[in-house]
Amino acid sequence: MPKTHVQAAAEGLPSIHRRRLLMGLAAASATAAAITAPEAAASALPTSAKENPELVRLGDQWHAMADELVAARAALQRIVNGWSPKWPAAPEALVYNGWNTENYERDLQGHAVQGGSPYSGSRGRCVRSVEDIAYEIRFAERILRNKTFAHRKKVQRLTREQWEVKLAEDYELIGVARDYEAQCQRIREASGVEAATKRYLEAELALMDLIKQVVSVPETSMIGIIIKAQVMARAHEIGNGYLTLFSVKDDKGKSVDIGVCLAQSILRIAGEQA
Repeated sequence: MPKTHVQAAAEGLPSIHRRRLLMGLAAASATAAAITAPEAAASALPTSAKENPELVRLGDQWHAMADELVAARAALQRIVNGWSPKWPAAPEALVYNGWNTENYERDLQGHAVQGGSPYSGSRGRCVRSVEDIAYEIRFAERILRNKTFAHRKKVQRLTREQWEVKLAEDYELIGVARDYEAQCQRIREASGVEAATKRYLEAELALMDLIKQVVSVPETSMIGIIIKAQVMARAHEIGNGYLTLFSVKDDKGKSVDIGVCLAQSILRIAGEQA
């Protein structure tokens, strides 16, 4: 509860200091209650009491950028929900179990359908690509074209006849792979998932950068604390653990959690107003 937090923060101080601190917190709370928007509050205060203009500017940008991230994420999710049922499963002729993450079968968003881990011994669901099969065809053709079998019965444990069978199979498989990859690309283009993903990632990066700036810019009044608190509250509401990615440096150069930093700022402002 708030009262408990204030009392704990004041423990260890002489009673007169605790009374001044609580009076400062009360004054700061009164200021907070009167604030409806950072820019409105800043304009209503005397010039000497106005907040750091850079922090106010960032606060003005925050809500629009947060709304853009939410909208971009919702748009991407609509595409995924609508088009995922149309996404083709990889033909079994192309599928094998392995640990090569680059060859994992992917869904509409590019996520692995079934990943694996060499640490647990589990293998992922992999797909032979056109590029991979084309390489194997060129390799087999080169082996069969050379005079290797004139003095050896096997190359990489396969006889000439086995290499010929493998080459014939790869000639058929490369057509299957081309059809599968073309179908996936058609759905990507028709769904607009790549553009939607780009929009979402750009909005996410922009928002994370803004959070970092807001956390780093020093506040000079209760208005700045409220701006930072609004950013933290909305970032928590949006999710994805954005707040856990950031910390700030204290006077000694040590990393401090942004929640702790905000609490310290509240106490500092309260002490100045006491």
